[in-house]
Amino acid sequence: MRFFEFATAVTAIGCGTGVIISTVDRVFSARRQKPVEAERPSKDQTVNRQRQLETEVATLRRQNELLQKELDWHARLLEQGSQPPRAVQSPQGEYARRAPQPGRR
Repeated sequence: MRFFEFATAVTAIGCGTGVIISTVDRVFSARRQKPVEAERPSKDQTVNRQRQLETEVATLRRQNELLQKELDWHARLLEQGSQPPRAVQSPQGEYARRAPQPGRR
């Protein structure tokens, strides 16, 4: 019977310790979270970040449009690949070089 009394005592102490530790953790963790909430960005910082992201989105859209024009231009060049090369105006306004013909130097 001594083993069962010992096991019961250890279990009771362990459960009591667990309850105390959880209670203390809940009480003090609530205090630890308050400074984290105080570190939230201010409204001005949020507005500045929003403007920065909107500017970045606009820049990326412009870049996407330029890349789309370049892709269309390259597609036209590929379509003309079977035809004799001729000067084609690029989206940037420059003229493309003539493709070298095989056998000529």
